[in-house]
Amino acid sequence: KTGVSPLIPEEARKILNEHGLPDFMKSSQGRHYISQKPLGSLYRRAVTFDLNYEYVSEKSNNPKSLYLLPGREKYYKVARICYSRYLSKIIRLKVCFGIKSDAEALLGRALSWHPNIHDFGKAGKAVEHEVRSALLEVRDGFLRICQNLRAEKELVASAFYEIAYIDSSARSFSLAVVDCLQRFVQREGKSNDTTIRERVGISLLNFCKKHVPLIQKWSQEKLSVCKYIKQHLPADESIDVIPFGSVAQGLCGQDSDLDICFQAPRYFDSFPHSDEANGFSSTDKESHFLKNKILPRLDGIVDEVREIFSTAIPILRCSIPSSVDDMDLIQVDMCCNLSGVHKAKWLQSIFLEEPCLYSTMLVLQHWAREAGILRKLKPEWAQRIESNDENLVGICAYDFDCPLLSTGDFHTLIL
Repeated sequence: KTGVSPLIPEEARKILNEHGLPDFMKSSQGRHYISQKPLGSLYRRAVTFDLNYEYVSEKSNNPKSLYLLPGREKYYKVARICYSRYLSKIIRLKVCFGIKSDAEALLGRALSWHPNIHDFGKAGKAVEHEVRSALLEVRDGFLRICQNLRAEKELVASAFYEIAYIDSSARSFSLAVVDCLQRFVQREGKSNDTTIRERVGISLLNFCKKHVPLIQKWSQEKLSVCKYIKQHLPADESIDVIPFGSVAQGLCGQDSDLDICFQAPRYFDSFPHSDEANGFSSTDKESHFLKNKILPRLDGIVDEVREIFSTAIPILRCSIPSSVDDMDLIQVDMCCNLSGVHKAKWLQSIFLEEPCLYSTMLVLQHWAREAGILRKLKPEWAQRIESNDENLVGICAYDFDCPLLSTGDFHTLIL
């Protein structure tokens, strides 16, 4: 404000060189340390407040009476055995990573990490993966018990649910079975379906209100690359730059690639028809156009170029700086095939006719990504989808990033 450059104390310079930035100023690059100052404490509490609220609220300390079914007592013993195994894994994670609560382990977010841990992002992913694996084992054990004892799922699930709340050290244990109880309550007519649907609706509206502005921002930044590319192409050759895919449809994430299709009828119509060219297929023409017409024109602005011409649709993959911020590189996939453009226009027409379907697509896409179905499908998930889709829904419930949507409501939505 004064126009005078501030002087950094020498002591601060030493701390910065030795330990990096405090955690409340951390970036994706460089080292950082856990600040013990009030700012650091406030930052860590703010980051995890929404995620931990359910676990610290007075209401959630007691199990729901609707889920405590008569006859569950005879399955307490097997429930305790499964719970003790799960609890031992959670305790091991707490000791190894310096985590204080079950909620922090479940979410991969810690108010403070072990002093020997420096890469918090990597540590968080490791913890989250371990908890996922532990919950999968609980779910498998639950299904085996039901099969071997020929027991009703609801009674076994009720025992699992109550045991998790009796001890309260690892209440996330109940997430592996709570969907069975929710379905039972709905089937028996003990829950108010209207109330549940209203809660689901409010939750989804909050989700969309939160994400749509972000998607608009990301889309605008990525779509600005189209104009940037157009400026480097010869104006006399009438080459159209058409975006498609998730960015053009408003369904992209922050790290989504930009898909671009070049339409150049003048080039393809005038392609030589000599004997040498007669053997050229449409993919050969598209590869030739991308490599000899497009790439030389963009040589000065593209980076990390990769030619993927052996596929059914030839693609030129590269990174291009955004015109909004030259330091921000955007991954771009370029092609000449209009099939993706036609699909995008078809989907956009549906969204225009029924705007509510756009919100539905956003929610479905988010769930699919968190479940591992979309983009990051893992071998163990692929096997479970084929063998038992209940496992998939049961374990993915707690990943839905919406504080107002409970696990039971999530299953109501999916079903």
